[in-house]
Amino acid sequence: MFFQGAYTYSKSIDNNSGSTTQDLGNSNGNQLDTRGVRGLSIFDRTHRLQATYRYEIPAFRHTAGLLHHALGNWEFGGTSTFQSGLPFAITCAACAGNVFGLSTSTLFPEVAGNLNQLRLPGNPQQFTNSSSYNTGVLGATALNTAGTTVSGFNIFGGAGSDSFTIGGPGTGSHVGSFFGNLGRDVPQSRGPRQQQWEFYVGKNIPIRESVRLQFHTEFFNLFNHPNFTVTNTSFGTASFGRYDTPLGNPRVIQFALKLQY
Repeated sequence: MFFQGAYTYSKSIDNNSGSTTQDLGNSNGNQLDTRGVRGLSIFDRTHRLQATYRYEIPAFRHTAGLLHHALGNWEFGGTSTFQSGLPFAITCAACAGNVFGLSTSTLFPEVAGNLNQLRLPGNPQQFTNSSSYNTGVLGATALNTAGTTVSGFNIFGGAGSDSFTIGGPGTGSHVGSFFGNLGRDVPQSRGPRQQQWEFYVGKNIPIRESVRLQFHTEFFNLFNHPNFTVTNTSFGTASFGRYDTPLGNPRVIQFALKLQY
């Protein structure tokens, strides 16, 4: 019998997460206030457990005759992985058309309720046609007409002690909107946890002392369990919070015959 396991508990925080091909990615929210976009890295996983195992079944190994040939020298094993889902940024399609030239797709919504009630309980498969989020917890940012005075900010748009008056050319045609205070990659917006089972059943068939055949039946995603990646992250759209994009492949079974010498 062989067993090996590894568990990782971690947390990664940054102001901007890159990818495998670049140091920095696209930045949402107020790009002049880096403190306001400090949050979980897009590759952060709180928990990750992986186990690798193999067991050579001892039954009928040392018997003679038909039982030995049919039932002896079998083994099974595999690799199982369990891990937290990845965090992601919720943007706001229901917010103002632009703020300082930034388009709607880059803005964060406003927190209108208890953020800890944002995620709805249940299996991710329940939310392929409906939102997995309590949308009443979020809201669009307020629109302030020209002449409105707003307080509690600094010149970069973050928290401060300054006051500003919404203005612009024209007569009453301009409105001012905030960036939204949800923040980037908050823990409550983390995607569903994931699991993967790779498994095999095999039989060793000795031919001579130094030669044997090895037959394997291999299962990838043994239980055909769907994992989901989060794609519908824009608050205010009809598909917001739906898990309609699977991650990885469905169950795959393959047979292998190998000659070892």
